[in-house]
Amino acid sequence: MRGSKGIARKIGSTQQTAALAITGTMRTTPTDSLNVHANLLSTHLMFQQVLFQSALRLSSLPDAHPLKPHIKRIEKKDVKRHHSALHKFIHTLGVHPERNETVLPHAVKPGTHPPFKMCIVDNKEASLEDFRKLGD
Repeated sequence: MRGSKGIARKIGSTQQTAALAITGTMRTTPTDSLNVHANLLSTHLMFQQVLFQSALRLSSLPDAHPLKPHIKRIEKKDVKRHHSALHKFIHTLGVHPERNETVLPHAVKPGTHPPFKMCIVDNKEASLEDFRKLGD
């Protein structure tokens, strides 16, 4: 198979091999329970998680971003024909950009210093001594 189904099948096969290697079981062991023991998501849940995170990231873009007006327009109106990939993406996952918080980028000037002092000591004893000084 070619395309996205073929890639998903190959990723699933690789995940089964990884689950077998992590748990140290034999190849004939059913992989449904292996994913739980190896602390792995199944491939369809992993793909769904990545898609949902991407949709949330798109819906939380600041107003100055060039994609923001398109995302707002797509969310408000579902077209009957000629769905774009973004139309399918936003409407399938049910992410509403107006309900999500907008994440604003914070530009920091190159010469600014943080309002706190950072000190990294060389060894454990010096770290414990600094910690004791903080408690006093």
